[in-house]
Amino acid sequence: MEKKEWLLGIDLGGTTVKLAFVEQEGTVIHKWEIPTNLLDNGMHIVTEIASSVKETLKAWPNAVLIAAGMGAPGPVDFETGSIYVAVNIGWRDYPLKSLLEDALGIPVVVDNDAKYTARPGVRIVTNFVMRSRARLRRGEGTPPYSAF
Repeated sequence: MEKKEWLLGIDLGGTTVKLAFVEQEGTVIHKWEIPTNLLDNGMHIVTEIASSVKETLKAWPNAVLIAAGMGAPGPVDFETGSIYVAVNIGWRDYPLKSLLEDALGIPVVVDNDAKYTARPGVRIVTNFVMRSRARLRRGEGTPPYSAF
């Protein structure tokens, strides 16, 4: 059976983390939420996201995640995916991108959630993947998503 390649959209809020499995063209397959765990200055958020994603993905055995996009509060260094400061969560100089990539095992792009009016995580990842594909069609980069 051919594997379906999906994207993961994540919107980190102060009370909930909204998640979605998305087809590469942008169609949302499944949405759900988990509470944002602010204990220990948010140090459990990444592991709880990864656990929830892995458990939820079990419902689709023929699907595989190929990339994730996350909308996060506060100023973000887009190149490194680090959060300079997220007051409502307790992060300062937090390496969100690298931690999420390690926890999920897929490329991740992180950007400020205020740049996107609706479904920021979904919009971030689908826009980024589409731009990466355009670069590859022009002969720039290395597959699958060199810009990650």
